[in-house]
Amino acid sequence: MFKYLLLLLLSPLAVADDNCPYRQGAAIIGVATDSKTNDFLYCEYHFLKDRQSAAINAVTSLDNVVFSEVEYRNNKQELIAQKKADFSKNRLVPVVEQIDFRHNEKVSIQQQADNVSNADQVVLKVRYQEPNIDSMKEIEVGLGENTIADAGFDNAIRFYWDDVLSNDKVILNFVAPQQQTTLALSVKQQSLKRCQKLSSVVYTEEEHLCIKVKAANIILNWLVKPIYLVYERASKRLLTFSGHVNITDSNGEGQDATIEYRYQ
Repeated sequence: MFKYLLLLLLSPLAVADDNCPYRQGAAIIGVATDSKTNDFLYCEYHFLKDRQSAAINAVTSLDNVVFSEVEYRNNKQELIAQKKADFSKNRLVPVVEQIDFRHNEKVSIQQQADNVSNADQVVLKVRYQEPNIDSMKEIEVGLGENTIADAGFDNAIRFYWDDVLSNDKVILNFVAPQQQTTLALSVKQQSLKRCQKLSSVVYTEEEHLCIKVKAANIILNWLVKPIYLVYERASKRLLTFSGHVNITDSNGEGQDATIEYRYQ
């Protein structure tokens, strides 16, 4: 019993209230820490709405989430970045607007040709403005069958859930605004022992699923670090993320983080 209580007290989720206290209306709270040093980085506050624009305060399933607004806050609870995502047209490729207020970094993913019924003909306009740079880069990407973007990746895991459980390798084409391209990613179930290293929370085979995401291209796989995810089997909710994150540091440099999520 003492060992269990000690693990609970040391858990990032248990101390989350110190750095990331509850904010009114937030359905999901994420606590991001440096993957190497475990130092606190930022909080994520997810405000969710359904198709009728009604607030979702208690998350039992993410299937009815259509609109999402995420606030990123530092340890002083100051707003450092904000993201809005609209899943109403495509759950795997949301319309996204993100801005980092510290250095004016911006990400935008928009769909064109709204009247086109064939998804293969829909074009994504992907824009990215680097930190402390006034000009914005832009590319157009065709919306293919396995195209995913931003938080649509989380929905894709649930969409291909049975394939992952069957140990099939799932290939997804991820829209990468910063790189102004799409990256083919391989998604596959891993031993839970690998994910157990990410957190002091005790995971079990019966309740949790460990997933590894890596570049499908052999050369890129050597250059790009993999991402590890822990999902709760019963609810299919993401509990832990570890890898390169979409929020840069205060200098505008990329960073790796481990994010622990809790649900209201």
